[in-house]
Amino acid sequence: MQILPTILTDSVGILSEQLSCVAESEAIEVVQIDIIDGQLVDNLTVTPSDVVDGDTFGLQLDFHLMTDEPLDYVHELTEHKHYLPVRNVIGQVEHMSDQSIFVQEVKKHGWQAGLSLDYHTPIDSIDREVWAELDCVQLMSVEMGFQGAVFQDGVFDKLVLLNQELQLRELTLPIFLDGGVSLDLISPLKAARVAGVGVGSGIWRSDDPVKTMRELARQAD
Repeated sequence: MQILPTILTDSVGILSEQLSCVAESEAIEVVQIDIIDGQLVDNLTVTPSDVVDGDTFGLQLDFHLMTDEPLDYVHELTEHKHYLPVRNVIGQVEHMSDQSIFVQEVKKHGWQAGLSLDYHTPIDSIDREVWAELDCVQLMSVEMGFQGAVFQDGVFDKLVLLNQELQLRELTLPIFLDGGVSLDLISPLKAARVAGVGVGSGIWRSDDPVKTMRELARQAD
């Protein structure tokens, strides 16, 4: 299982500090940057353009687009594709105008494409014809928009349903999970076939974020 420190902030300074902190841990290769537009949920963060001006410290970047129309931010990412080490682009499905177009546009630039479902969004919200095009699926284990929310155990039932859906479709897509993850959840999430977890407040509100990241990575390995 992969640990993905998540950065959710409206401050370029905090973004830079947290990227530097992740690099210091030496246990993490990929960081998830959350992009929120103030429309889909009542919060606002940095944009992909803000990330360009700073140092990414050799880390790869996953972008989680919690936005009204994720495709708009894919276009913004493409403007800076030569400066940003993008791995995954994951968009929330709730207000997405066309899932297939989103996925195709992301993959056109050599990035991996994923769709994310908010905690109460059902699995069948992913269009039937899109499953075969995906590189990953992400489930929110909290309601999206803010760090610090409590992990919702009901996501384990959703993980069962998602694994059943993948088995039915004969797909082996990696499953990512994001929100409220703490150290004691790593083992049961591994058992539920989760390939990667986004961890935000569990890292940034700890007394020693670097030590926490190292321990999370050790448990996940």
